[in-house]
Order: sequence, then C-alpha cells, then structure tokens
Amino acid sequence: MKRASLAILLLGSTLVAGCPRADPPPDRMGGMPCTTNADCNPDRTCGEMALCITGICEEGHTLIVACPGMGERP
Repeated sequence: MKRASLAILLLGSTLVAGCPRADPPPDRMGGMPCTTNADCNPDRTCGEMALCITGICEEGHTLIVACPGMGERP
C-alpha cells in the first residue's frame, strides 16, 4: 500500500512538472498603453489613426478614417 501511494505521488509530480509554461509576451519598445483606439488618438476622430494592438498604441499600424465633408463636390 505504501509503495502504491509513493508511485502515485511520483507519477503525479512528473505529470505536473512536465507541463509546458506559457511563453512570455514579446518585448515591445515604445508605444503608449491603451485599451481602445481612442486612447491612441486623443482629440482625433478621423484621418490617419494609430491602432491599439494588445494594449499598446502601434504607430506603425494605422487606419485611415474619412473625415466628414472631405472629398465632397459642390
């Protein structure tokens, strides 16, 4: 009985120790922390807008939003 308990304990320890760890998030330089695209573009609602990607404002990733009244012909 004692050997069976020891074997189960060792087997359980081996299974838990063998679980892979989650990879750490990639290091990202610069960028302002954000939760929405509005955080990256204060006081702007159109034109070239920076995107909030995984919590960081990405200056290299932008979205062009048409401004009201731009490009209209009289």
